[in-house]
Amino acid sequence: MLRDQNTPLLHPELLGLPALSTKATKTLQQAAEELTAALLAADADRCRVLLLELWRLRFSPAEIGDKVVAPAFERIGQDWECGKLEVYQERAACNLMSEILAELDRLLPESRPDQPLAVGGSLSHDHYRLASQLVRLVFREKGWQAMHLGADLPSETLARAIHDLKPDIFWVSISYSASVDDLIAAFQKLFEAAKEEGALLVVGGREIDESLRRQLQYSFFCQDLMHLSMLLDTLPVQRRPSPAGLPSPDTAA
Repeated sequence: MLRDQNTPLLHPELLGLPALSTKATKTLQQAAEELTAALLAADADRCRVLLLELWRLRFSPAEIGDKVVAPAFERIGQDWECGKLEVYQERAACNLMSEILAELDRLLPESRPDQPLAVGGSLSHDHYRLASQLVRLVFREKGWQAMHLGADLPSETLARAIHDLKPDIFWVSISYSASVDDLIAAFQKLFEAAKEEGALLVVGGREIDESLRRQLQYSFFCQDLMHLSMLLDTLPVQRRPSPAGLPSPDTAA
């Protein structure tokens, strides 16, 4: 409510939030640089303030993800690969960001049963969670229910989730692939399951290049969060009849 009405929060600590800066001129590039430094310093409060300031300035989850979080972790990943960072620093940064994204998720309105349902995660050997957490935020901000099933899941259980949960959209984030052949086979299985349930299969992720994309079966490919956001703007925000006795999407963040 405060964000929508552009009302300053005088005592954020009463809501369990960190104190925010009064400056409103931060660019996304500056925020990405500051976030990178704060993550490497394991400065949780600074990371939290940076993202909450962007949220207060009405940047969307897609913008924050594409222009701030992704560049920060691209830089961290490059430094790790060339030996400038230890593995524990990269993992600690991922864990810290995961906690902060969960906090941003709680700032969004609670989902309603009449909203369309999106479900997704990542396949076996892909342990990267942040991409799907950001995808969930984009769906929620656009008025969808969204259930993140988790990372490193076999295609068989993801196909079962499509049949059980009957989502309107099932997303798969691909940040790592151990085998192209296995990935192609997994998508064939998921596409068939989605087709049977009348769901759209949406795919994205940093591991997908043009060659791989041409070999996968899917409904839509989103090269980043902004493209996902634009896709959702074209789809009706209305829920199909859902099966009874299933957990609320808000219980699976």
